[in-house]
Amino acid sequence: MLTASDPMRFAVRGGSSAGVAVCGIDGEREAIVIDDQDSRSSLSVGLDWSARVTTIGLEFCVPAVLGHVVDRWLSTAPWLTVLGALLGMAIGMLHVLRLPGELARADERAKAGARRKPGDSPSRNVPD
Repeated sequence: MLTASDPMRFAVRGGSSAGVAVCGIDGEREAIVIDDQDSRSSLSVGLDWSARVTTIGLEFCVPAVLGHVVDRWLSTAPWLTVLGALLGMAIGMLHVLRLPGELARADERAKAGARRKPGDSPSRNVPD
């Protein structure tokens, strides 16, 4: 059995989509299969992450900028700017905190789609 305190040697075999890591501890060998389910290209994954980061950045900045513009128009500085900054921080942090849940749900949908047989309808998801 592998434990965190044991010295380990890893050898990874396989391509970029799947590989096998073989661990050796004092003569024992144990294989760990690493299987990547994401069939999208790395450009597609990169564009998806850049869109997420840009959206979160804009959620932080835009309310503060709008508050500043309205402050200058109504001569109420700095109150609407501060209110916009607080609102932007709340919206941005809410999105950041929801992101892991969204990623987990997307991963579950991808795994459910991989388990589905070619003749199955999308509405009927029968486990193996």
